[in-house]
Amino acid sequence: VNDVITHVAGKPTPDIATFQRELEGQLTSKPKTIAITLARGKATINTAIAPFYALRDTKVLMVVPAKDKEFVDLMRREIIASGATLTVSEPKADLKAADFDVVLFAGGTGAREFKDDAEALRLVKEAGTAKKVIAGVGPAVVAIANGLPEDEIKDKKLTTTKDDSAAILAKNANYTGKAVETDGKLVTSTGFDRAAVRAFLKAVYRTALSDG
Repeated sequence: VNDVITHVAGKPTPDIATFQRELEGQLTSKPKTIAITLARGKATINTAIAPFYALRDTKVLMVVPAKDKEFVDLMRREIIASGATLTVSEPKADLKAADFDVVLFAGGTGAREFKDDAEALRLVKEAGTAKKVIAGVGPAVVAIANGLPEDEIKDKKLTTTKDDSAAILAKNANYTGKAVETDGKLVTSTGFDRAAVRAFLKAVYRTALSDG
């Protein structure tokens, strides 16, 4: 309490935005330790953190809606901190699901557009064919249900928002309503709040690690 981080890896961090940028830059390069300088009262303290890059060799594609997205910054920070190589993009033709280990669809009301988006549905289908981990938050889960073949989605345990549950049930999936659900290589979440999103990411990590 009352400690102030003044430098990350020797670079000044006068505000939160600079701190986040410098820390994320360090995490992206995956050093064994990151030097931290603290101001504690009148004292200056030099210390370091040693991140644990559990997903060092994992490539994650986070597909984001063009507008009205939620928790993207939170997920980006958490995924980078895990050591994964992260690509963030709207669905587009030059993305290939086979190039990634995890294809994650971010949520928010804008993600409802994924359910009819040809490129989003293509990525789901390609990820399923390539046996990749497929993850979705809130309304984006409908795109997963729509993109996978009916025989593959039938009876699969999925969760999403209550407002989008009917679309999941229409595909004969097993809607559970849990904050986070995992069934094989499918990981889904209601995306209700930050706690649910963090639990979702942990489930994604576990699934990716067991897959590897």
